[in-house]
Amino acid sequence: MTQPGAEEAAGARSPRRVRGLALGLAILLVGLLAGLWLHVHDRHMHRRAVALDSWLALEAEIVDGAARATEAWMTHRIDVDGLSVHDAEQEVFRQFIDPIQLGKDGDAWIYNQGYVIFDESEDFPRQYLGKSMAEIFAMQVEHGARHYDALIEGVETASTGTTWYVWLPEKGREFAAWTSVRVHDDTWTIGLSTPEAQILDFFRVPQTLLREAIGAATITVLLLGLALALWLKHRSDTQRLAVLRTSHARLEQAVAERTRRLEAMNQDLRRSNEDLEQFAYAASHDLQAPLRTISSFLGLLRQRYGGSLDADATEFITYSIEGAKRLSQQIHGLLDFSRVTTQGQQMEPVALERVVENALALLRGPIAESGARVILPETRPTVTVDPSQVTTLFQNLIANALKYTRPGIPPEVRIQVHAEGPRWRVAVTDNGIGIAPQYHGRIFGVFQRLHGPAEFEGTGIGLALCKRIVDRHGGDLTVESDGETGSTFTFTLPGVATDRQAVADTAWDEGASAPGAV
Repeated sequence: MTQPGAEEAAGARSPRRVRGLALGLAILLVGLLAGLWLHVHDRHMHRRAVALDSWLALEAEIVDGAARATEAWMTHRIDVDGLSVHDAEQEVFRQFIDPIQLGKDGDAWIYNQGYVIFDESEDFPRQYLGKSMAEIFAMQVEHGARHYDALIEGVETASTGTTWYVWLPEKGREFAAWTSVRVHDDTWTIGLSTPEAQILDFFRVPQTLLREAIGAATITVLLLGLALALWLKHRSDTQRLAVLRTSHARLEQAVAERTRRLEAMNQDLRRSNEDLEQFAYAASHDLQAPLRTISSFLGLLRQRYGGSLDADATEFITYSIEGAKRLSQQIHGLLDFSRVTTQGQQMEPVALERVVENALALLRGPIAESGARVILPETRPTVTVDPSQVTTLFQNLIANALKYTRPGIPPEVRIQVHAEGPRWRVAVTDNGIGIAPQYHGRIFGVFQRLHGPAEFEGTGIGLALCKRIVDRHGGDLTVESDGETGSTFTFTLPGVATDRQAVADTAWDEGASAPGAV
């Protein structure tokens, strides 16, 4: 037994180690969260820069084409047709500039130092009416707009500029490209600008940021929850150590008290687990009503207004209905999962043959449709089980074998049984696509799927439900597969005393006699 002095010294060192560990974990947690949010911010800024650069390149290309057309048209109209400069400018505006529509709220414009035609544009800001270009530029510079010195110089030298922005009273910041052309002694500047918010929305930059922010927030909450749980555990451990340090004089009494408390905690834990299972059942059951309402109204929306919606809206409604359908299937799976322990039937002796036949009857349609061959075992013992749950167990394993098949190869399912002490070991083998060894431990988790819904339908609950049923019967569900030539699922079921002695020496010899097949 540890001496009191040594125990007190160890107790004094332990809190210091725990505090040091807690500090290190806290620093690590803060660093992880800071790095996560910095990564989200950097990705957003990169996407924003790429979106603006791509849009400006498009604007520059359009403006360059419009400038070449403007220069040729005005030269011809002034030199050949004798049109006045102002009238030629008006024609250019109507034919080459005004028709440009880049984005819902984009603007195309042209001006000359001597002929300002902004006032004749319908979408020209009212605040600019009657003002000179110098006054307009001064107003925009007050709001942070840039590069007007380059723009003014471009009017005189017929140069080109991009990657700058203007500020409009109604629209805020607009990113623009411009170029200038010279006809005789006059220079015209042609520009194309689009609101920043519209550019980012076109490339779905805000939506992507929102999705990543939600994901980062979820991770943050989970990590903070983990940190809180560790802190609560540390605090609980500290309290227990304090009790132990002050109670070493009455060691036997403390041990008895500790044992009593552990029993109480186990009872509380069992009650808590039962409450959680009841809650999962109730929550899954109650979710069905609003989910049906959502599906119904989405169907009505598509039925009544489908003709007036565009392709994107119709596609979104279809995705929503399919998502609601998958969610309903998952909720049904959760209900079945929770019922294994909350609504399980009493164990009773039943012929394993009858349980398997019930499962095959439920799968009669898929078996006939796929042309599957199910080979039954020759040994057909009596087992002590919940008949309904074991029927579900065989139904799910055989259904998986019918679903995950190799192209061009009819499915074949072989069921084998042999005695193993007081229990019966059952193996269900298929000739499907198999499961890679690295996924053997993952497939029995809830919502764990190796294939997307586009490849194979499913909820990701079937094998988790099978494992829970086998666990309730005191067994263990395992899988063997090389990931290429089928899978074998193995589990044990409790037998009946009279059958155990009769088959104690039965070998699991597949070739001993021809098994039955359906």
